[in-house]
Amino acid sequence: MQGTIGVAPGPTGIASLTDANVQLLAQRALLGTGAGSTASPISTSLVHYFCEDTGLFDGGPGDFGTVAAGVDALVECPEGSRVQYFYVRSARTQRMVADEPCQDDGSCQATLNLWVENGEATLDPIVECTAGVAFCDDNRLDLRDGKRFLYPPTGATAPTLSYGRLEAELADAFRYRTRFTSDTGSRVGFVPQVCIPGSDRVPYCYDPPAIEEVRARVDCLIDIYAHRNTALAPSGTLQADVARFLRGNFANFATPLPERDGFERLYSELLVMQGDEAMTRAFMSRFDLAEVGGESFQGSLLEDGGVDLTGIAGGE
Repeated sequence: MQGTIGVAPGPTGIASLTDANVQLLAQRALLGTGAGSTASPISTSLVHYFCEDTGLFDGGPGDFGTVAAGVDALVECPEGSRVQYFYVRSARTQRMVADEPCQDDGSCQATLNLWVENGEATLDPIVECTAGVAFCDDNRLDLRDGKRFLYPPTGATAPTLSYGRLEAELADAFRYRTRFTSDTGSRVGFVPQVCIPGSDRVPYCYDPPAIEEVRARVDCLIDIYAHRNTALAPSGTLQADVARFLRGNFANFATPLPERDGFERLYSELLVMQGDEAMTRAFMSRFDLAEVGGESFQGSLLEDGGVDLTGIAGGE
């Protein structure tokens, strides 16, 4: 865990945890790789985003600010859609991005792929909420609103991975629970599928690699709180922030609304659901009570005038 968040290794290759880098370790585990790092800010004018559900950049061809008569309005990126932030190093203005041909037919994924291939755009800057909260996606017309963007840190102590605040990563890893409720506001009881990497085509899903990363970061914070809590600068906010997260981790987070379960409950619930599903499939395979595991006998393929049969007759 220490190596993934950028704590400088000691002579033996194992991080030497002083009070100073224990604080850095806790900051990066809780707040993401931009915390306490050498990451540099990116001008918001260079940052754009791609919304998978609409296929558009930055809300489409509409003008930002006041939408004048006769000018296309911005298009909201739906909640739950995959969003890909990227930054450009060339002089590509907001108006130029809005005027891209792909904005007319929602084919901007191909344009983004081409920019990345040509070195005109770089994906996945570090994203932080300016208000110091975990979520700041309220403005669906411009998802850059309320955020700051950082270049990934560089140098010997730079993190080898880039990730955001732990609460936001947790919500995204268990997106089947954090994005879906029934009409009455209760939980949906269906067993989720594994998420498709880099896509939300299967939105009711869970992300195993992301869950493993979240679990490692949670374990790191638990160990720091249990053994090195006095090093977390009691006069500052870091110690209180770690304690607040761990309380929510073992129970639930009351803010931001709606109330959300912590990692331990979500992780246990997912394992139980997967175990129940495996046991149910085992019974179905053993007894095949509904004959869902059977196949039709395709007699029409066996001989001319053959009859396709299902059920017991097909089995015989």
